[in-house]
Amino acid sequence: MRRHVDTTTAMRASLAWLATTLFIAMLLGAPALHAQTAGQEEQEVSPLTWSLSFDVDEDRISWVNAAANELQREQVEGTFLPDQARLRYQYEREALGPVTEDQDEPRHQFANVTLELSAVYEFQDTNGNQAFDLGDRIVDYHALTNLDRAAFRPAELPGPAEGIVVTYPLEDGGTLEVQIYLSEEPTWVGTRLVYPTDTELNVTIRDRPLVGENTSLALQARAWGDGEIERETRGMQIVGEDQTAYMRWFRYSRVNDTLEEPWLSVLEQKRARGEQVAPGEGILILSTPGEPTVEHGLTVGRFDTRESRVAAVVEQVIKGDSGLYLLGFLGSAVAVGASVAIKLRDQRRTGDGQAGST
Repeated sequence: MRRHVDTTTAMRASLAWLATTLFIAMLLGAPALHAQTAGQEEQEVSPLTWSLSFDVDEDRISWVNAAANELQREQVEGTFLPDQARLRYQYEREALGPVTEDQDEPRHQFANVTLELSAVYEFQDTNGNQAFDLGDRIVDYHALTNLDRAAFRPAELPGPAEGIVVTYPLEDGGTLEVQIYLSEEPTWVGTRLVYPTDTELNVTIRDRPLVGENTSLALQARAWGDGEIERETRGMQIVGEDQTAYMRWFRYSRVNDTLEEPWLSVLEQKRARGEQVAPGEGILILSTPGEPTVEHGLTVGRFDTRESRVAAVVEQVIKGDSGLYLLGFLGSAVAVGASVAIKLRDQRRTGDGQAGST
């Protein structure tokens, strides 16, 4: 006579056992979680409210976006020199609360980077990789120097975002347009989410006459700052001990109203025309198919050097009083889950063996 094991009933019993074990683990962790949360609630902290101010004159555009509460002060300060197409970004954070024994971060942190738009040129892509290489032939080169005929106008932006547009005439025709903007709170500007610690740029080469056929158009910039320069996928970052400043080009550029993925070249030894790259400086070249009008987007911002946001949350939980309870809870859940799986496997094997006997 064949016997059949009711695996559904066994699974229900195992799941009930798992739920009971998890409930007990939560009860064990709850007091520590409550104690830690209660300690945090004793001190009410005001939210960070940002305040943005712009100052524009003929030889300098400057801005400050700042916020503070009982525990910290943050500030983004920037300048743009129109005659050099040079932007400087500086971020500062200062702890204002009482010093604690387990505090391992410096109370004052900063990051900075300087970005200068240095040239616009047309080149022949000789090896067909669509990016600029030192072996490619430059057919038309315009250095962005002595830019003393800039025109200014306010940027048309939604909500709390504010900005300025600087327009330069280029030799042999066309214009270079630089739009700079920031926001007092996270704000969507088109498809771009702008944070208070970001400085956004739109750089547009408009109506530029092309000299050659089947050429590419390049925008060159150089960057430097206080820290070690590292290349990333779509830009460059200046790595400091506590904070890292970064420049990241948008994944897509607008080429004659069509979205195209630009090609980024980073030169570490020589510039496009053979000049040596200065120590501590990086050269970024963004190239697209040769068309008269190209718009590039760039974000300049910062992040914590030593930890990502996710790593920071995990570290904060583990360092707290509830860390051991939470680790024990997770370990218990893994162990119980493994036990359930093994038990179900054994029950199925037993059932299969018994079903084959008479």
